[in-house]
Amino acid sequence: MSKDLTKGGKPLNLKDELLALFAGTRIIRIDVKKDLKYFASDMNRLLRATDENENFYNVNNYQENTPNDMVKTFEKMQDEAFRIQKDMYIRVQDLKLLDLDEDVIKDILIKSGVNKKLANSIIDGEFTPINYSKARFETKVKTIENELEKEIGKFTFRLNEEFVFPEDDLDDVIDDYEDREFFKETFDEESEQFVGGYYPDRVDYKLDDKGFLITDDDGNPIPDDGFIKRNLRKVAPIIKKGFNKLINPASGLTSNAPPLPQTPQPKVQMANNMQQKDPITNLTRTETALLSPTEKVIAGRT
Repeated sequence: MSKDLTKGGKPLNLKDELLALFAGTRIIRIDVKKDLKYFASDMNRLLRATDENENFYNVNNYQENTPNDMVKTFEKMQDEAFRIQKDMYIRVQDLKLLDLDEDVIKDILIKSGVNKKLANSIIDGEFTPINYSKARFETKVKTIENELEKEIGKFTFRLNEEFVFPEDDLDDVIDDYEDREFFKETFDEESEQFVGGYYPDRVDYKLDDKGFLITDDDGNPIPDDGFIKRNLRKVAPIIKKGFNKLINPASGLTSNAPPLPQTPQPKVQMANNMQQKDPITNLTRTETALLSPTEKVIAGRT
């Protein structure tokens, strides 16, 4: 009899499932190397799926699928591949917390079918652009030529291959995406550390109810203040309120601090040039500017 499996392909443990059912607590058993192999295989599958774009190699309506359209499609494919590789980088950083050496990580990635360049780039936090299939484009060109030959005859046409396969433009896209960093980091001189990247060893990040990272629109995990800072924010208003009561005589609280020395009453020097009142409103310019409509009526009558 075969065992039931989790979504990740791991066999369910009956004791763990009963504990989760009755106590609401789930035990997560981690097999780091096995998990990394699964993540690597999943990344390879997603990257291959990214290249399967019907608007890229398809010969249908090729006349309407301009080189500019194919460049935009290729850029969208790069953006999707960037997100997939970035997710893998985040997982690798998490696995490092379990004392998994970078060399071991790289070796597992390569053995799981990840090419050496991509494995190194993920560990370094850099993007490796996906390539186009030159063979599939050549097949696309050949297919269109054969169809045109059937319709209008041989030697009566010349297909513009650059329109069907804009190789130089696609190479420019790859160059533009080459070595892009997953996170834009800056060096903080005060802490003498890089900030803006993903550092699960020293930064807490927000998690959802299932324990997954919460990310922003760019796929960046959102830092969490953590337990201490969250509680400081709760305590700070209470401390401030108590301090205000301490210095407010109306609160009935007294302080052991010595009383302040008496200070002379400030002298107010009246202005020599009194402002003239408007003969219509009987108000000065200051009163007109500062008083409310009701106050203006009262002041105008006095």
